Amino acid sequence: MQEVRIGGERRRPVAVAMTLLGAVGAMALSGCEEFALKPSSEAAALVAQQLREDLASVRGALLKESKPPEGARGRDGRDGRDGRDGRDGRDGRDGRDGRDGRDGRDGGDGNSGGTASPTGAEALPPSSAFAGQCSPVNTQADSAQRTGSLTIEKRWIRSHLDEAYLWRTEVPVIDPALPEFSDGAVEPALVRYFRSLLTPASTASNKARDAYSFMVRSATAKAFVDGLGRPGDGIDWSVSSWDAPRRIHAAFVESAGPGVLAGVRRGDRVTEVDGVAIDLVARAVLQAALFPAQAGHSRRFTLTSQEGVSREVTLTSALVAKDPVPAHTVLTGTDGAAVGYLLFNSHVPKAESTLIQAVKTFRDRSVRDLVIDLRYNSGGLIYLANQLAYMVAGPTQTAGRLFAKLRTHRADPAERMPFLATSCDFQNTACTTARPLPTLGLRRVFMLTTGSTCSASEALINALRGIGVEVVLIGGATCGKPYVFSGRSNCGYDYFAVDGQIANDRGVSDYADGLVPGGTAANGVTGCQVEEDFAHELGHGQERLLAAALGYRVDGQCPPSRRSAGRGLVAGMGAAAGRARVSSGKPPIEEAAILTGPR
Repeated sequence: MQEVRIGGERRRPVAVAMTLLGAVGAMALSGCEEFALKPSSEAAALVAQQLREDLASVRGALLKESKPPEGARGRDGRDGRDGRDGRDGRDGRDGRDGRDGRDGRDGGDGNSGGTASPTGAEALPPSSAFAGQCSPVNTQADSAQRTGSLTIEKRWIRSHLDEAYLWRTEVPVIDPALPEFSDGAVEPALVRYFRSLLTPASTASNKARDAYSFMVRSATAKAFVDGLGRPGDGIDWSVSSWDAPRRIHAAFVESAGPGVLAGVRRGDRVTEVDGVAIDLVARAVLQAALFPAQAGHSRRFTLTSQEGVSREVTLTSALVAKDPVPAHTVLTGTDGAAVGYLLFNSHVPKAESTLIQAVKTFRDRSVRDLVIDLRYNSGGLIYLANQLAYMVAGPTQTAGRLFAKLRTHRADPAERMPFLATSCDFQNTACTTARPLPTLGLRRVFMLTTGSTCSASEALINALRGIGVEVVLIGGATCGKPYVFSGRSNCGYDYFAVDGQIANDRGVSDYADGLVPGGTAANGVTGCQVEEDFAHELGHGQERLLAAALGYRVDGQCPPSRRSAGRGLVAGMGAAAGRARVSSGKPPIEEAAILTGPR
């Protein structure tokens, strides 16, 4: 396999390590884990090495036709704070420094912020020249590496972006010596500096082009990918707006965690926090209550059920491991046909065995139509999306075709990702099996989506469309992340800068503004825009999105219009999960941190 030189090191291509924040996400890791400024000490204690060691082992196998991938990143889940994509809970366009500019910089119009980074004769030194030379007060770094300075750590960041960042020529010229990047604690200074270097460009819809690159403590990233859990209540909250009037519902409740133990159910509406009406609670206090940064944090919630019954519950946060595949079943359509239903919430390694078992069940039950519920799946390890696409389509439709092609800033030919036909069973740093995957050979599949559907989930949709499988989207527009990234570690932090754009076998990658059900533009996909409801459990035949899919498979018609009037975020387990379309006519939902999402 061809290798590339990055920062003085010879490394294998990193094309498919991750595709996401979502968001958050996921940490997409496909689609995005948020900047974890306050990860739990419990999670850190569970981690003995950095996430980059896992990522490094993944890169080669993911691009080989003869071997299955070896895993990388998790979902996109960021930390469920505020901001456009669940970053620091401030007011910038994407939650950066709380100012009014595109990324929370100096209140500009979102398109300024400096000129392109130096290239060519003025090329920066390799990041390897600055690696492991950490600030003496950086408590995340190994004590043996605390022989450098904050200045050297920032020089590493700048050189790393020059080597790997997809939009390296759009990096603003920023003075790293400015007080906001130098004063105070190490972590906030590094976070602010890293964010200040991201491209200020926007998409056609005025969305930040790079709403996805992030940094996170290495211990937190490792714990997430390993499925060790993150602090929270095991509840994915849907937040209509961070400004009053607010409507906050429990969108999904994990089968294990403080939420289910307290009797919280999907659809429960929060009316008070610690005895104060939610419209009177300060934003930061509300976010801390919904998305606790540490285990052991107790809060009182007043909830109103779908039946109108009010009650008070006390939630004490704990480390909660997300169940990536909570449900798979076979339903009976109105025409008597067997219809598979798969609830897939996160592209993490432990999802693989359940996905395989689900497909075996569908195959054995002669399922010819499948509904994959991705509404809260913000991404993760792209090899899982690859495997699932193969299992859905089968060997005939995938023969000689590519799951994806990857474009980086380098002049190399696009890296090619074949479909994966074997298992992986990722353990530690390697695949441990290579068993043939079961297949369905379907020519049509239904996907339930929201703005929290991101990164690896979008890659799954796009890959199937690229080989001619009809994909019918039901729900809302996806988050819009046709990008991948892989992590580099330095001084106790993992930096995930977007380093590639992913396309399907037909070369289609133009969905930075999301894949839109029933849309007529280039990013439109056959299907129906349908508002999510919380009156039924996921998988119930009358739940609005699933009911719409079951109806469409029979008559090809969308239900009476309940189209979304705005976009928002759904949040899950402390991580911004993306934008969700809603049909209530309310402001965009800042679903700040629950679902699984990377963005």
